[in-house]
Amino acid sequence: MHIYLLALHRSLVAGAWAGCRAGRRAAAILILVMTFPAPAATVSIPDTAVRLHKTLEVGTPVYLESKSPRHAFSVVFEEDGSVAYFYALDAKAQGSVILDQLHIYDVGNVRTEHRVSDLKIVWSRDGAKAMLLLNDFAHAVFDFKGRRGYCRNNYPPPNRSWTAHGHEWNDDVVKLFR
Repeated sequence: MHIYLLALHRSLVAGAWAGCRAGRRAAAILILVMTFPAPAATVSIPDTAVRLHKTLEVGTPVYLESKSPRHAFSVVFEEDGSVAYFYALDAKAQGSVILDQLHIYDVGNVRTEHRVSDLKIVWSRDGAKAMLLLNDFAHAVFDFKGRRGYCRNNYPPPNRSWTAHGHEWNDDVVKLFR
């Protein structure tokens, strides 16, 4: 839920303003607006596509790597106890070179009911795309063939030596896994 406090000048709400008694009028009217985001769509993925499945305790450091079933790429989910990232790696390079990284969450911003979460890393049939799911909700995708990363918060700026694209989320990217 998001709460916004809006101050509207009386000229913008003349009709409502005219109905107020003179003693109750003020220079502005304050309106409290509560918005509820649309329920997050969960992703239904065949079990055969899930390459890594773990219970995650947010705030506990973890390093989880999943390799492509067909290519020399891998992805890593890493949380250091305060922040979590999803990394795209070139496994051919000595020492697994990081191609790009996507910010997933700051531990302090995770709601209590999500402190224990179900983490899945899913690979596409062609082995060129990896998706990170937390509680069956898609948080990040790497498309190795398209040289692109997608994440919900569009952060950090992309590695320009690997991609010319930003990290903006696109709901259509989930279709690449069906």
